[in-house]
Amino acid sequence: MCNQTTQEEGDDGRTVSSESTGSTQIIEPKHHGPSAKYIHCNSKSAYIPSHPSSDIVNQTLNLHLGLPFEPRNISMLRKVCAILSNLLGLFEVQLFRGWEAIPLQFRQSLTNKAWKIYFPIHRWLLSNKTGIHRDASLEYHALTSILYWGRLFPVTIRRMRMSLSQISVCHGHDVYPIISPASKMTVEKVEFQQPEETKNCVLSLYQQKNIPIQGYWIHNHKSEANGKVLFYLYGGAYLSGDCEGNIPFAKKLSELCNMNVFIPYYRLLPEYSFFDSFQDVISAYEYLILDRGVDAKNVTLLGISSGGGLCVRLMQRIQGYMRNMMPNGAVLFSPFVEYTTPKGSFKDFIKHDLIVNEVSCVEIRFSFGSFRCQC
Repeated sequence: MCNQTTQEEGDDGRTVSSESTGSTQIIEPKHHGPSAKYIHCNSKSAYIPSHPSSDIVNQTLNLHLGLPFEPRNISMLRKVCAILSNLLGLFEVQLFRGWEAIPLQFRQSLTNKAWKIYFPIHRWLLSNKTGIHRDASLEYHALTSILYWGRLFPVTIRRMRMSLSQISVCHGHDVYPIISPASKMTVEKVEFQQPEETKNCVLSLYQQKNIPIQGYWIHNHKSEANGKVLFYLYGGAYLSGDCEGNIPFAKKLSELCNMNVFIPYYRLLPEYSFFDSFQDVISAYEYLILDRGVDAKNVTLLGISSGGGLCVRLMQRIQGYMRNMMPNGAVLFSPFVEYTTPKGSFKDFIKHDLIVNEVSCVEIRFSFGSFRCQC
């Protein structure tokens, strides 16, 4: 137990409350978005040392929303969910198109208002009882209560793509961290066909590249002089994800890091192969260095999930063929680098993950087939 709590004003205008042991920090931002409080916990009291088995670790965690049973083992509940899923499948295309036809700011407003209604109710009724650890933020507990039930429904590729395309809806202007009104940023849509003299770059997998480079360039006008660029590869398990849904988050990274940001498209499974995705990333990186004239030393890669796996493969390719094009560094968020049947921690701790689960693993495995990356 902690006996003392102190408060101080942070450099970024946030009030920070920290207990005397340093085990928990509560950060209260001055703005009022979907949440006005964030809890960062570094306590290790719930974990057992000496690399315990997954069974031992799972016993220390609050799995299945804190229920004494696993809902997915109830056959009747699964049948009801299957019926609901089939009914949704009859009109989900029209439903998705109708939602996307609504202006983005209005969708953000609706989502924000829905959260402001839901979150206080969840906090009042369930508090911190549904997440895997009681010290996690109340927001995490509330999201767990929503996302957990997705495990009972088929995770189709269409639904994955729709969900990830709506990241911008959940990350509007009033979501932490806020973009300063003084920030001057413009978004440029990039469509570029590489000239013949760059088509045979040693990094390329193929001799000819007929697919044009596409993506978005975020100009941070305060950082134009320093020439630094964040090469942003979005995630989606190689099956989903897009540039547009990541633009708001990328703009906030641009402001925080004082860098321009380039978000290139890459082709997705199962319509295309991993080699096509990787070729798109290579072409986009070549465009950045050879055609846009950015010094590789000023480039930082940022990859999320499958984007992280592509960043790793890109650096391996550069290391093997053209080291002078090596970027300054890379930041990887949960990089997807294992393409074989899930094993080890990825399989043992799958119950902890709110997004990737056994169902989505089957979808990914089916799309990759017997694929092994030899590029």
